[in-house]
Amino acid sequence: MTEKLEGEQPGSPRLAETHAVASGEQPGSPRLAETHGGKPRGSPRKLRLLGGVVLLGVLAGFATWYAFIREAQPRNDLERFNGDWQVSVAGRDTPNVVRVEGDRWQYQAGPTDGKAYRLTVNEAADPREIELELIDAPKLKGPAVKIRGVYAFEGNNTVRLRINPATLPRPKTLDDTDAMEWVLTRVKLQEAPAPGR
Repeated sequence: MTEKLEGEQPGSPRLAETHAVASGEQPGSPRLAETHGGKPRGSPRKLRLLGGVVLLGVLAGFATWYAFIREAQPRNDLERFNGDWQVSVAGRDTPNVVRVEGDRWQYQAGPTDGKAYRLTVNEAADPREIELELIDAPKLKGPAVKIRGVYAFEGNNTVRLRINPATLPRPKTLDDTDAMEWVLTRVKLQEAPAPGR
């Protein structure tokens, strides 16, 4: 039988260890390691397993977000141009809508509907340079039709351009009043309803 140690509260680790030693258990035995202040301890193996499961859950959640939910950020200006744009010319809105996919600039609406150009940009220039070269025009004879200009993004949804046909020099600045001003505003085109709706 164990004597109560002075100043020890029932359930204290020292009292539990003293009781176990008195009943024939050695300090450091498995039963003694299971309790700490009367509370059972989890095994290190179970804790590692639980930590691994939690880590896998976090990684799976991040991978799902990264692959399917987040919107990928463009890596360069050519990628920033990708999408649908409403075109205004010299401060006036036009019916022209342009879709850029990869390096293809194609009119989706307006009098130039269907016309396609190859888009080239030079981000290293100051101001940044843009060039559009007409493609898919087998009836045209002579040199390729080109438009040259300078541009600047204003946020992700607006692009200002100053452009000239290739027969004239490229504008030097976005304030060059001798060149035509275009402003592209990002839009989301609605798909046409299915027949019968």
